[in-house]
Amino acid sequence: MQKIRIIKNEKYYFIFTIILFLFLPFFSILFQLFFISVFNLNRKYFIRLLIITISLYIGLINATKLPETDLEVYLSWYQTAGELPLGQFLFKTSKAEPLFDVLTYILNFLFRGSEFLYILFLTFIIYNFFLRAVYKFYNYYKSEGYIIVLAIVLASFLPQLFSVSSNIIRQLLASSLIFYFLINRIFYKKNYWIILVISIFTHTSVSFLLPFVFIDLFVKSFKLKKMLGFLILAIPITSLLINFYKSIFNFLINFLSFPFLAYAFLRILKPSRDILYEPPGVKVVILVLLLLMFILYHVILNIKGVIVSKPYVYFSIVYLGFVLVFFATFNLTEISHRLLYYTYYFIPFIFPALIVKKNTILNRLVSSGVILFVLMYFIIKLDTSVWTYAPKIHLFGDLLLYHFYQ
Repeated sequence: MQKIRIIKNEKYYFIFTIILFLFLPFFSILFQLFFISVFNLNRKYFIRLLIITISLYIGLINATKLPETDLEVYLSWYQTAGELPLGQFLFKTSKAEPLFDVLTYILNFLFRGSEFLYILFLTFIIYNFFLRAVYKFYNYYKSEGYIIVLAIVLASFLPQLFSVSSNIIRQLLASSLIFYFLINRIFYKKNYWIILVISIFTHTSVSFLLPFVFIDLFVKSFKLKKMLGFLILAIPITSLLINFYKSIFNFLINFLSFPFLAYAFLRILKPSRDILYEPPGVKVVILVLLLLMFILYHVILNIKGVIVSKPYVYFSIVYLGFVLVFFATFNLTEISHRLLYYTYYFIPFIFPALIVKKNTILNRLVSSGVILFVLMYFIIKLDTSVWTYAPKIHLFGDLLLYHFYQ
């Protein structure tokens, strides 16, 4: 009865949330997280408003960041876009992934060179598509509201992903788009081909997911034992092939007339300037732990004789395929370093689904504890970040007004 009364007063909820966001964005988001979790709401209206406000809030934070490293380069190209015709600008950037450069050129024209709007818009698009994909995943199974909130918090406020959301912008934009495409295709049979094309020609790292675009046409069943056996055999074989084909890639680069393929091969052969062939240990540990939890979950389902839905079977194969590609390229090139960031993209799709399955008091407590931990972790890491943002009193206070009066 109380839930029905809340739903009937949606417009008051909307007005209060928006007004609170104008003055205290972070508290507006906290209010929504608490409200949806307590009343266990999974209605599209409440979740979409949460997604929009979180995407805007993270964009507002990124817009206060002092430009360094990659962000400095992006802003430099953004300003250059306002000084050259489109043809000259694309020729000067000389990338095989032109769509992001075209977007940069258009945004410079629309925003009249405003760096604030440029960063805000790109961050909003990245998180909006990613969070919508997460929501669609859980909405397919009619998940409880607090489970959806947990997944959204993991997708939004994990510091490891947020900290690079204004640095490796192209990769995260492409990643969000291709995850949105895959979730819609696998679970809803909707093919947004334009989104797939934009994703590929925004950052080539998403190419490893292309074999899974048509996974539903080739795979009709899923046997965990066979899949694990395949992984055990495929990882060393693929690694050997990659090492063997390095010389072939070098040969092909000199003869390929299609710049996209040549550029992709160059990225495969390029050492990482950041890690010198040694991927960050924390990400690898997270990937392995997530994989072990994932395998354990399927083992339990198999023991109980639970029939897993076909869309989840396909998604499981996508995840195991990602693990295969990563370990096959482990410690080889910059690609292994780039792929590690997809670990964080898979977390909100896998972790909540593994730990929370039924609407019980214990599960609510576990979910609430994880949400609280992630938010506290986000606040602490933001305060001790290597990047420079606005003072914390503004980040978690009047952030929108802070930008308005700058």
